[in-house]
Amino acid sequence: KTLTLVNVAAAKPTVTLACTPASFSENGGKVTCSLKLSKTTTKDVTVKTTYGGSAKAGTDYTGHKATHTIKAGNKSTSWKLTGKADTTQEANESLIVAIDSVTNATEKGNQRSILTVTNTASAKPTVTLACTPVSFSENGGKVTCSLTLSKTTTKDVTIKTTYGGTAKA
Repeated sequence: KTLTLVNVAAAKPTVTLACTPASFSENGGKVTCSLKLSKTTTKDVTVKTTYGGSAKAGTDYTGHKATHTIKAGNKSTSWKLTGKADTTQEANESLIVAIDSVTNATEKGNQRSILTVTNTASAKPTVTLACTPVSFSENGGKVTCSLTLSKTTTKDVTIKTTYGGTAKA
C-alpha cells in the first residue's frame, strides 16, 4: 500500500461565513456577518463576497462591502449590514450573502447566508381627495379633482368615487 503524509501545518485554513440574525428590519435593523478561519495563518486572507436576492444594495440595505481581509495571525473579521427605510409598501425581501473567492485560504464548501429584510412600510397608504376651485359656474365652469396617496405602493390602487349634493350630473 502507498501511504500519503499530509503536512497539516502547511495546509491552508478554511473560511466560513455566518450572518446573524437571519432577518432584520429595513428600518435600521442590523445584521452582523463574520468570516472565520479554521486556524491562524502567517498571511493575510482576502475574501470577496457577493450580495444577491430581491433586496437591493444601497436601496434596501447598506454596508455591503465586497472585499474583506482577515489579518495574518487573526482568525476572523466581521462587518454590519443595516436596513434602509423606504416608503414603498412591499413584501419581505431576501438577501443572499455569499463567498465569491478566497486568497491564502480555502472556502469550506459553498458558504452563503440567506437573510430576510422585513418591510416596515406595511400599512396601506391613505388616499386624499382635493378639488379646486371649490366652486364653479354651471355655464362651462371647470373643477379639477385629484387623488393623492400618502406613500408609494407596489400594487395598483383602485378608488371608487360617488357624487352627491343638489347639483345633478
